[in-house]
Amino acid sequence: MQARLIMTASAVVYGLFGAVLLFLSKEVLALDATATNARLIAQLLGAAMLGMAAMNWIARGSILGGIYGRAILAGNFTYTFISLLISLRAWFAASENGWLGFSAAFYFILFGGFGFLLFGKPRLGHRKT
Repeated sequence: MQARLIMTASAVVYGLFGAVLLFLSKEVLALDATATNARLIAQLLGAAMLGMAAMNWIARGSILGGIYGRAILAGNFTYTFISLLISLRAWFAASENGWLGFSAAFYFILFGGFGFLLFGKPRLGHRKT
């Protein structure tokens, strides 16, 4: 099977599921509002975050300003931007929860860093070993 086909199919499926869960989360949870359903969604989020962690760990020594590294930066930028907005909305709704403020600050720092790497001047040179 071709890598392009797998990458295209996974991007479409992940994108559709992600958009549905992001914008219709209340409706999705209402389909089966049980603790098992909430646990499943938490486990899926955990799996996605572990996947992002593995991708970032492998790419940590790569030059990310090039054409191949932009995909990694774009994914991280999108994830941190949406996570920042969600964290801020939740924090403003329940400001007494300090963890939400910490989460918002964490995502803000990452969002700024990935934004700088994605849209800033690309770093020239070779990878350090």
